[in-house]
Amino acid sequence: MNNRALINETTSSAIKILGGTILLIFASRIYIPLTFSPVPITAQTFAVLFLGVYLGKKEGSAAVLLYITGGAMGLPFFAGGAFLSGPTAGYLVGFPIAAYLSGLFYEKREFRLLPKRFLYLCLASIPIYVLGLAWFSLFVGVKNSIYLGLLPFIPGDLLKIIALSLII
Repeated sequence: MNNRALINETTSSAIKILGGTILLIFASRIYIPLTFSPVPITAQTFAVLFLGVYLGKKEGSAAVLLYITGGAMGLPFFAGGAFLSGPTAGYLVGFPIAAYLSGLFYEKREFRLLPKRFLYLCLASIPIYVLGLAWFSLFVGVKNSIYLGLLPFIPGDLLKIIALSLII
């Protein structure tokens, strides 16, 4: 590969990553605060899975990492003004892993089948919940983390995964 092709490829990749980060910033603005939980309902999980599929595992997870880095530096990226040290930080840490996994699963041939696509996107979401709940439980306890940080979000996340499965 010559230098010009490498520069073009690098520039293209950087533009995709920046565009993905901007999409995730906008998705974080679509949120519904819950009166009973510090964890809001957001469009972020949809965007994270979408970025992994659309940009691929490497560029998708890089876009999410850039988003988290900007938010950690104090830029107003996170939903509801959250911080990387607050009760929702674990969910944010799970985002790049979920993006990577959704991109990885997209590479599988059986991803083309709608039921498999739905299953793979559900599996890609697991790190968000595992890391999110582990961190959140430090603030509210294990039992409360299930009631405040998991159960209220399952129906909405399933709807987001169904929608994403259908539009891919």
